Amino acid sequence: MHRSSLQLVLALGAMSSCAVWNPTIVAHRLDAAGWFETDAALHWRRAAFHSGCQALREQVAGREVVVMMHGVKGDGDEVASVVPVLGRGSKALFLFRWVPWAERDALSGELAAGLSRLLECLPDADGHLLVLAHSAGGVVSAYAANRVVIPLRPRTGPALYLLTVASPLAGTNDRAGNAAGRPEARFMLDLGSRITEYPLAPAAMAVAHLRTQYPGDQVMKPVGEHAPNDPAVGVPGARQTNLPPELTHDGAFVNSPSGSPTGAGVNGSTLADRRGRRGTAS
Repeated sequence: MHRSSLQLVLALGAMSSCAVWNPTIVAHRLDAAGWFETDAALHWRRAAFHSGCQALREQVAGREVVVMMHGVKGDGDEVASVVPVLGRGSKALFLFRWVPWAERDALSGELAAGLSRLLECLPDADGHLLVLAHSAGGVVSAYAANRVVIPLRPRTGPALYLLTVASPLAGTNDRAGNAAGRPEARFMLDLGSRITEYPLAPAAMAVAHLRTQYPGDQVMKPVGEHAPNDPAVGVPGARQTNLPPELTHDGAFVNSPSGSPTGAGVNGSTLADRRGRRGTAS
């Protein structure tokens, strides 16, 4: 079991006799949810989002910024495997931790607020900020995209890049969701429903979906005629790329691009082309 999941199981068990409790608040208090950054030893600590922009500038120190999003199991082996690779370069690493029983719009709002804060406080990160989202984290990110506030800027081109990896963007089950796209009480119910569309991302955000395939990725196993990796479902205008069919669910994230927004395969062929038609694949 992943570290954050084990902590929550123990805490929720201890609180089971309480009449009223909020699992999202519990998750934040246990450091199982919220925004985190790496220290010099590549260990996670609470990000200095509420200490003023200067604290963030000192932490980032002009480096490229990579924000990681884990899946429903928490930041387990797949995130731990990627951190040393990204941390060896000149990159500032952030992690948005979340719990799947929070409400969808609350999750996407907190993610979008953090990304907006990074863009506000770090003008040098404009064009050098990558969101690397795995599995269901990509679903949360796709809902958050149109809520990111991008400051007025003197340059053209993307201010930030969103890369979803092995994300079941169409939902994992052929169950009808709430009418008019309203969120369920818990994100897990949204994820276990049929998702048909996402909001349009800002023009200054480049989005790409790296698609895994069944049977290499068991999460993408069809349910009847419903495919969790349906290429027709994603952020409108996002670039679609089919990964090698043998890649597993976690293996796809571990083998995702190097994390540089300006690197080949990210900015060059996957994310730069905002003109790609919805549902196209390369």
